[in-house]
Amino acid sequence: MYRKRIKGSKKYNAMRAARLRQIGEGPAPDAPLPIPDLRRRVTIEDFDFGYVREVIELHKSNRIDSYEMIVDGTVIKRTNSERIGWSRVVEKIRMAFLRVHAV
Repeated sequence: MYRKRIKGSKKYNAMRAARLRQIGEGPAPDAPLPIPDLRRRVTIEDFDFGYVREVIELHKSNRIDSYEMIVDGTVIKRTNSERIGWSRVVEKIRMAFLRVHAV
């Protein structure tokens, strides 16, 4: 069975008291800044088979870790929602460009 420590060391108690005092005396944290509508813009220029330029815009969605992906004015949807995470964005970019084999 786990035993809870009741008596801490003097060093630990002093550090804990100093940390609590610092938190109490410090300024209140600011409210989080509002998130802009356009969160990221990825521009890809491909020179392999002629010049191709793709602009991918990631707009805010109802979740902080997801985006609404727009490629050249077209909204890219996943199966049932318009949200897409950063790893899926990178995966779609990787799959959109052909692999070039060595000559």
